[in-house]
Amino acid sequence: MCDRADQCRFLCGSDEPPEGLCNAAIAAIKGYIPAIGTMERFDESVLLIAKEMGWRPPLYVRKNVTPLDGRMADQKERGREMLQALYGTEFSEDYALYAYVNEQLSARVSAGGNSFKRALSSYREIEEDLMKIALDHHALYEFTQLDEEAFLDRYVGSEPYREIEEYLAEGP
Repeated sequence: MCDRADQCRFLCGSDEPPEGLCNAAIAAIKGYIPAIGTMERFDESVLLIAKEMGWRPPLYVRKNVTPLDGRMADQKERGREMLQALYGTEFSEDYALYAYVNEQLSARVSAGGNSFKRALSSYREIEEDLMKIALDHHALYEFTQLDEEAFLDRYVGSEPYREIEEYLAEGP
């Protein structure tokens, strides 16, 4: 079997750890990496990372994002499944690592309970509004066109922002 395991190698820093690539990468995560997440669950990940790192609400504007209708989203998912079937053996260690990280993420989301759910809902509410503003200002690629003061006035102190702050203030 030819396993590339690029993510595992990156995390464990070795090509041939005695315990195996995926196990070494998981040990590195457990021992040295304070917060983890995945791109597919970015909002959940960034909110949990913000809590772990003691950040303020980490608002951002998505750039260069194409909204997918149902048909295109289905095609994207089928393509992902096809690639995993084609390359699953070659990247089996990375897929195992991804499954571990995703399980850990799910456990942290679950442990956050209703407090996390409220904060995530508020976070997504603000992010959706930010995206609308960026689209209205044709700033999807360059957020610099938006006035920072207006941004702060609109969100900081708002009910959704306070909900996120309360969750983050609970500490890790």
